[in-house]
Amino acid sequence: MVTVLHLTSLCLIASHGVEYHQYADDIQIFTRMMVPFASAFDSLQGCVESLQYWFSDNGLLFNPNKSAVAYFGTSRRLQCTKWPSAIS
Repeated sequence: MVTVLHLTSLCLIASHGVEYHQYADDIQIFTRMMVPFASAFDSLQGCVESLQYWFSDNGLLFNPNKSAVAYFGTSRRLQCTKWPSAIS
């Protein structure tokens, strides 16, 4: 049963066009940010929302207090990036 639940959550992530890395019971989701950033942010946000609903429907906990956003780029790119209000 655990394997089926785990594989279903990975298929859900892939359906949003987001990539992932898995480490034991942790999953990191990521995407490449291209200008304009809106579509990448929308994909990540949609994926996180879908995971929250999926976890809830399956009696699991998605803990937002243990979730984080990391953004990597050149200093120039980091200075000119406008973050959505949900991230700042």
